[in-house]
Amino acid sequence: MAQTGYFGWIGGLFGGQGLAWRLRQRPRGGQRRGWRGLFGRQSDDRLAPKIISSPAVARPLGTTSRARRDDQASADTLARIKRMRRRAVVDMFDQVGLEPFPGQLWRFVDAERDPYHGVTTFLQAIGIDPEGIRRRDPAEIERANTVLDLLFSIDHVFDRVDPEVAVALEARLCSGDYRAVRLAAQVIETFEKIARIDARWPSDQRLAVFDAFIRDMRAGVANPLAVPAEIAANAERIADGLSQHMLAFDAGWGEHRRLAALLEARWPPVWSAGPQGQRRMQAMAEAAGVRRALMGNPALRASDVDRLLARLTKANQSLFSLADAIEGASRGRDWRARAVGPRSDYDRALLFFGWTIDERPDAVALRRRFRELARTAHPDAAQADPVSQAAAHQRFVELNRYHDVLKLRV
Repeated sequence: MAQTGYFGWIGGLFGGQGLAWRLRQRPRGGQRRGWRGLFGRQSDDRLAPKIISSPAVARPLGTTSRARRDDQASADTLARIKRMRRRAVVDMFDQVGLEPFPGQLWRFVDAERDPYHGVTTFLQAIGIDPEGIRRRDPAEIERANTVLDLLFSIDHVFDRVDPEVAVALEARLCSGDYRAVRLAAQVIETFEKIARIDARWPSDQRLAVFDAFIRDMRAGVANPLAVPAEIAANAERIADGLSQHMLAFDAGWGEHRRLAALLEARWPPVWSAGPQGQRRMQAMAEAAGVRRALMGNPALRASDVDRLLARLTKANQSLFSLADAIEGASRGRDWRARAVGPRSDYDRALLFFGWTIDERPDAVALRRRFRELARTAHPDAAQADPVSQAAAHQRFVELNRYHDVLKLRV
């Protein structure tokens, strides 16, 4: 994405190219390295060596069935052994004053026959001297607790990074660059939260700049160490601006479709050859052009998006004046409620919250009404049956969506 695009309004932080492009440029030297134990795995499960092995008492006549090999008794035994091993680790930590217990620790413990060896390997992996811990060296114990607290706070945030990035993160951790590791974890948490907002709109109804931004967020999750600090700091602000533009476009284009359908159903044929027909054609062409630009150009500035949305609003106003002329201005606004109903998402949001389309609530009234509706519409307040739960969930989704729409106007 060009520096002069949507993101230029925060100072050209993308440096002339999209973030996704920049992240793809990291060196790929050699073969991809595998998991080293700390980061880059989906769960804390790992194939460990057998804990108990014994010779067979009698040779079976045939192969043992899978159901027999994986019976519940064997699973319960292994689970008890796993709990005992972990309790032993807790005792070790308590004796020397180590805390807390990050999830990465159990990967090493479960992979070793002896929990002591698992703890030793884990301490070495995070750059801590196990001998210093055994001697109860205060400085080494304090440094170990600093790393343990960091790992506990980030939990499994790095489980989805690429192997090369996992190796780099482990190197930063072992070298004592805790700030870089903590910043990378914050980048992933922020970017994943932002990337999830794409579920609010179908892929064929998104602005091109919105799609480009979501791609950059997902690239940042894969390689957080390559994300500049200033981009990470401004990501949520950019996401808020894009969300507002998406809501405004969704409302404007929905109003355009309703007005176009109304004119199609009520259009007097005699008007087609007159100035009314020309105005209708111009407004329809203007709205279609705006949509093409918004949906197809990822290099738009934020100010360009604002201007295009203003043009869409103007085109809708022209169509609405034609509809008003068809129905007759003398009939007032009653015909609008009967013929069109709510003209936009904003009108529907007002009705959903219990106001009329002529009311203009302020921020205080909106917050108060939202809390009232949230208490009654939350799925926890619905019946336990699946139908009631599904209906309550849908209503709560609509409540949050219409609340976002109303916040743009108050």
